[in-house]
Amino acid sequence: MSGCGFSIFEIFNLFESTPQILENINFSLNIIMANIAPKIGIKCKNTPALFVPIILIPFIQKRYEAMAGNNYIEALNLSEEASQKYPEQNSFVQLVGENQLKLGRVEEAKRSFQRAIKLDPKEVKPHVSLADLYFEQGKYVYAALSYSDAVYIDPDNSDYRLSLIHISEPT
Repeated sequence: MSGCGFSIFEIFNLFESTPQILENINFSLNIIMANIAPKIGIKCKNTPALFVPIILIPFIQKRYEAMAGNNYIEALNLSEEASQKYPEQNSFVQLVGENQLKLGRVEEAKRSFQRAIKLDPKEVKPHVSLADLYFEQGKYVYAALSYSDAVYIDPDNSDYRLSLIHISEPT
């Protein structure tokens, strides 16, 4: 079967005019990740709701291109659009916060990270983003609390532990 592979972007382009096929592919991938992957040693953090719908692959590609080109307003608009279309996906709310932060909109970024945490309290990235934001603001107690949440969620991550220790050490 060599030479017969397709990238996920090629698959999307083949079925672009038929979103139902893409949804079926996405559903199948979610079943594989939720049921089959653990049996072969692949760990999934959450249920299939965590996975990004395959139909959003072009959005994700455009968003990363905008970020790479330092076009944070376009990236923010794309992230907000996806967040509105898929409000249960905390990853898009996280991306909105990241873009707001790049644009210097600190309070809006903080609210986005907090909203992402409410959507999925077990996802570590918004906790770390919020902790980093608090640290940059000099709000060390809040930063320590957020890093503590990250350590609780992912106790094996030494970076989160070091950040927490760094904040806790007297200067």
